[in-house]
Amino acid sequence: AKPREEGRRICIEIMQELREMAGVSGVHVMAYRQEEAVAEMVDASGILKERTPWRRDHNQLVEAIETLHLGPRARADLPHHAEPTPAPAE
Repeated sequence: AKPREEGRRICIEIMQELREMAGVSGVHVMAYRQEEAVAEMVDASGILKERTPWRRDHNQLVEAIETLHLGPRARADLPHHAEPTPAPAE
């Protein structure tokens, strides 16, 4: 087999094997100047078939951004559930 094709086949097999391992929740695949190859290998591996994309609720995202940018005085006007959890005392 050609080296490039063999490398892609090995990458696909590794992704499939890692998906079955307990405690492994993802892989990071890099292919310098061959980004389209990464997408093709992920698709060919089938590892995302049953995945449901995670989506943050828009209102929670807006509240989190406001909390970060407004400062402590303005935070008092936000709903209680938007308040960040204080850091534990050292």
